[in-house]
Amino acid sequence: MSAHRKPLALSGCSALLAALLPVAVNAADEASLTLKEVVVSGSRVEHTRFDLPAAVDVVDRERITEGQARVNASEALVAVPGLVVQNRQNYAQDLQVSSRGFGARAAFGVRGVRLVSDGIPASMPDGQGQLATFNLDQAERIEVLRGPYSAIYGNHAGGVIQLFSREGKGAPTVEASVLGGSDGTLKTGASAHGSSGRVSYVLDASHFETDGYRDHSESTRDQGFAKLGITLDADTRLTLTGSNLRQHNTLDPLGLDWASAQSNPRGVVASALTYNTRKNIDHVQGGFALERRFGQDTLTLTGHAGSRQVIQFQSIPCAGAACATSPAAS
Repeated sequence: MSAHRKPLALSGCSALLAALLPVAVNAADEASLTLKEVVVSGSRVEHTRFDLPAAVDVVDRERITEGQARVNASEALVAVPGLVVQNRQNYAQDLQVSSRGFGARAAFGVRGVRLVSDGIPASMPDGQGQLATFNLDQAERIEVLRGPYSAIYGNHAGGVIQLFSREGKGAPTVEASVLGGSDGTLKTGASAHGSSGRVSYVLDASHFETDGYRDHSESTRDQGFAKLGITLDADTRLTLTGSNLRQHNTLDPLGLDWASAQSNPRGVVASALTYNTRKNIDHVQGGFALERRFGQDTLTLTGHAGSRQVIQFQSIPCAGAACATSPAAS
């Protein structure tokens, strides 16, 4: 019996060594294998789209300008997935924007989606903003950030829509444009851009007016934009930007019920005429960005200031002594 046990023991040891040998070899290989370091941080510095762990879409200048009136941002953002931009053809209510559901409950304007123009917040501290403040004529690109990564931009950032204006390059150039359409639609604009030495500039002014598709829906809009870039040295650049929006006496036709819309889609409810529902917007904003490069890293210092005044007359009956003298006041 013992003569038969020795070969069995030897064969068992051989099988054990054969089983452990690949493990030892693999352990040696794993010990010499070094994985690349992966760093994920909430940074606002420039990244390639595939390196950023977030849902980002970029709308370039060609998509913004080619064949577009450049009046409403919905013209450029309509094809961005996850983003819904409702153009109700009512300039007293502005565009309604929702990003993956955020902002869908806003009664007017944009709320819950962060708006940024050239690094300057276009949203108020309470999250309310208007895409009408974006200057589409001089836009170089629009970046749209969706999902939880938007939280790095602060409060009311269920999504982020960020506009970057073009840089002045080459010889001084002056451009003019005229656009016309139905319902008394007219847009005129003039711009100048170029560079000289270390200084570049972009200037733009435009006027838009329309009678509107419906009665009591006239609107006018005047916009101005200026951008000045100064290269202080090989690693330092200062950019100054300023913009304004003046939209006075924008009439609001209010909404129609389904039956009224079917019978007279251009009609208006009586209360809109009774209370002369309308809206005035005065927006002025300016800021600066100082960029300093340190090798592959960049330090940016920004500052901005501005004011926005919105006066809206709604179809809400007044109360008190004023009603005796002006019963149609709202």
